Amino acid sequence: MKPQKKILFFIIAAILPVLILHCISKRNAEKKNGFMRVFSNVTVKEEANLNINYDSFYISGFDSERFYLGNYTASLLLLNCDYHLKDTIHQIMPISLFKNVDRGNLHSQINPPNLYLTETNTPTLIMARTPYGQERKVFLGDLRFDIFHYLSPSSFIIRYFDFNLSQLVLQKISIQSTIIRGKKYIPTKQIDGNFSVDGNLTYNKLNHQFIYSYYYRNEFICLDTNLNELFIGHTIDTTTIARLTIKKLNSKGSTETMLAAPPLYVSKRCITNGKWIYINSALVSDTENRAEFKRYSVIDIYNSTTGSYHGSIKLPDHQGNKLRDFAVSDNKLIAIFGEYLVVYTINVP
Repeated sequence: MKPQKKILFFIIAAILPVLILHCISKRNAEKKNGFMRVFSNVTVKEEANLNINYDSFYISGFDSERFYLGNYTASLLLLNCDYHLKDTIHQIMPISLFKNVDRGNLHSQINPPNLYLTETNTPTLIMARTPYGQERKVFLGDLRFDIFHYLSPSSFIIRYFDFNLSQLVLQKISIQSTIIRGKKYIPTKQIDGNFSVDGNLTYNKLNHQFIYSYYYRNEFICLDTNLNELFIGHTIDTTTIARLTIKKLNSKGSTETMLAAPPLYVSKRCITNGKWIYINSALVSDTENRAEFKRYSVIDIYNSTTGSYHGSIKLPDHQGNKLRDFAVSDNKLIAIFGEYLVVYTINVP
C-alpha cells in the first residue's frame, strides 16, 4: 500500500468511530418519549408573587382563606399567607414538647386548626391545635417512617421499610390510649423493594382519598382512608418499568442497596384536590420543544375518580428558578420557585 493511502486509511479509521458516536448521540437526543400533551383544556394565570428571601420553605398546609409554609432550616418558623400575598405573617411556633426530640429534623403539616410536627430520627409525632394549645407528644417506637400524612386528629398514614417484606409499605396508624397499627398497603415492587416503589403521598380531603404516585414509572394508586385500593392510574408517558441501576453492598453482615447511576424520573411531586390529581412530570412529550421544555415545568392533570388524563399546564421558570413545590386549593395554585412564592388562578373545566 502506498504511503498516501496508508495515511488516508489511518485518518478514516480515526474519524469513523467519532462520527458513529456522534450519530448515535444525536439519535438518542432526538428520541421520542411516545406520548403527547394537550395544553388547550386548562388555563392558568399568575395573580401575585413574592420574594420570601429563603429557598428552604415548603408548603405545609392550607384552608380556603390562607396557606402556610414550613421551613427546612428553621423548623419552628411558619409563614402564614393570604392568597393575594398582601398579608403575610412570620411566626415561631410556640411548641414546648421538645425533650428528646431532634428539633433540627422537625417537619410540619397543618390542617387548620390541627398542627402536626414529625421527627423521623426518634421517631416522634407532636400534635397541637392552633392557636397552639392541647399539645401531645407520641413516640412511635420502631415505626421509623419517612412519609407521614394526617387523616384525622387521631389517625394518619405513614410509609416505612418493612424488613419482613423487604420493601417500603404504607400503613394506617391510630392513636388511642395506645398506638394501633391498621391495614398495610404493599406497593408492587419491580427491581427492588426500595427505589422501584419510591414515590410521594398526597391526600384529597374532599374525596377522602389518598394518592400514591411513583417517581420512576407511569403509575399512581388511589386508596381510600383504610388503604383499600380503589384504582390504579397511569400517567400519559410510556415508562411502565422503572429505569434503575441498583447495586448491592455487603457490610457487617447486612446487604444495602443503592443507586449505581442517576435514575430516570417520570413524575416528581403529586398533589390532589377535589376532582383532580396534579402531577409534575419530568418527561417531555413528542409535541414539545426540548429546548423550551428546560425553561418551564409541566403539570399533567388527571381525574381523581377515574384516573383519566384531562390536560396540562406550563409554569415558566421564575427568576431563573425551577418549580420546587406546589399545592392546589380550590382554583388557586400555590408554587415555590427557589426563594420566590407565586400564586396562580387555575381553571380546569
